[in-house]
Amino acid sequence: MAQFKSLIDFLPEHEQRRIAEQLQRQVDELRADPKYAAEKRLRDRAWDEYREREAKAGRRTAGVPAEVVALERAGYFGRAAEGDHKGSAYFAMAAAHVMNPRSDPSLPGRLAKGGGQNVEGFAEDAIVLNADPGDLLNVVDMVAGAGAPGARLVWNGPLPRRSSDVWAKPVPLTSAQLTYLGVNGAVDPQKPPVDPQKPTIRVPDYEAVGGDGFHWRTMGDPFGSDYLRKQDINAGISVWFGRVMHRALRYMVNEGMEYQAAVRRATDEVRPELRRALGIPDGGW
Repeated sequence: MAQFKSLIDFLPEHEQRRIAEQLQRQVDELRADPKYAAEKRLRDRAWDEYREREAKAGRRTAGVPAEVVALERAGYFGRAAEGDHKGSAYFAMAAAHVMNPRSDPSLPGRLAKGGGQNVEGFAEDAIVLNADPGDLLNVVDMVAGAGAPGARLVWNGPLPRRSSDVWAKPVPLTSAQLTYLGVNGAVDPQKPPVDPQKPTIRVPDYEAVGGDGFHWRTMGDPFGSDYLRKQDINAGISVWFGRVMHRALRYMVNEGMEYQAAVRRATDEVRPELRRALGIPDGGW
């Protein structure tokens, strides 16, 4: 049996159309509301003013991850601070890898440039927070005053991203790149520095792992489909979500798995248990 895309597919076609049209009307009304447009202009202006102040002051903003600060202390930022474009780019590449050594697409990566100023095809002073092509506000500027003497490490973002600029897999710096930075051997790029005060397990923000959509597709949709084949959905379904999250947590803590991978693995294990409890035969997917 083919899986349903979502629980709304159980509704009659005319009811699905009615819901879709109602949602579209609400979106259109919001966009046409002068108050909404005015608030958006104010938010955009505030962001622009904030970025301008930070750039002029060369201030080091709060929120720079401990792993990135460790890279700076190990000497990776030296050439960037001297105003070297290539040094800034290599530092940004190293920062992306140190924050995401497993290349999880829900976590930071290198910012591959589709045009404009770049170093070896990548941004000279920025990274991108995730690989979601629909997220156009996910760039972080890491070098204030890049290309000029006195450049400083910052964490400025999230900032807008051009659709032609995309997430690229974070990889360790090459030996040539490390030598260029003058830090060959200072920090093993395969073993990112660890702040002893920071937990080794990091759970990303909810939206960074896909938010409601990821959990709906991974658990809610298949579990709901199974339930509705045999009975109405009731409070008992929470038991199966609980089993998934408990196993996922164990995989993250005990095996170092990333959040999304752990949830998918746990779901794949728990769903057969649910189907057996509902009396759905094996292979009746």
